[in-house]
Amino acid sequence: MGKSSKRIYNKFEFWSADDCSCEYCQHHNDKEKTCQLDVCCIEDIKQEAVRREQDAASMTATVNNVGGFVSAGVSDACGIAMSEGVMLVAGS
Repeated sequence: MGKSSKRIYNKFEFWSADDCSCEYCQHHNDKEKTCQLDVCCIEDIKQEAVRREQDAASMTATVNNVGGFVSAGVSDACGIAMSEGVMLVAGS
């Protein structure tokens, strides 16, 4: 018998900020609404998830802010203003 080939769609990439909520933690006490640990065991993962979501939100805001691009200069194939080979983006 040969190997069965499976395709896995939507592969796990990283945790979201909602996934890192205290209510899912094994150290969280539901009755007292407190954590049994002094230092959060997934603090670094939580910070990374928040950073990723903020980066994604800022990228979406930059892309949607079409009026923020500098229109002086030569426009490239994507319609983004270029000035002397440097892309000028609002807020940078």
